[in-house]
Amino acid sequence: MKRGQVVSRRTTTSHTKHSLGAVLDTEIRNGWAYLQVQWVHQGQPIVPLDEKSEWVRVDELVFINPIEELKRVQDALTLSSALISENFAKALEKENGC
Repeated sequence: MKRGQVVSRRTTTSHTKHSLGAVLDTEIRNGWAYLQVQWVHQGQPIVPLDEKSEWVRVDELVFINPIEELKRVQDALTLSSALISENFAKALEKENGC
């Protein structure tokens, strides 16, 4: 796995439903790929530090394409705005030829 790849993991201990982090390193153990991941926590400095990382088995992670995720969030926000504002919905319909 490439260093710097963005990953996500479901959590049950946090107020959020998933954690986001980045891959620092990869190694194979007993036939499984393990990734060294540093998680991002709100309010904490974002500095690559090995001592703040964790080794996680690859099947516990979801690999994220940040650009695609940002596009999906933007589409969801556009839809939300159209549902809230009738005028915005009409403008979108006109723009999309509906």
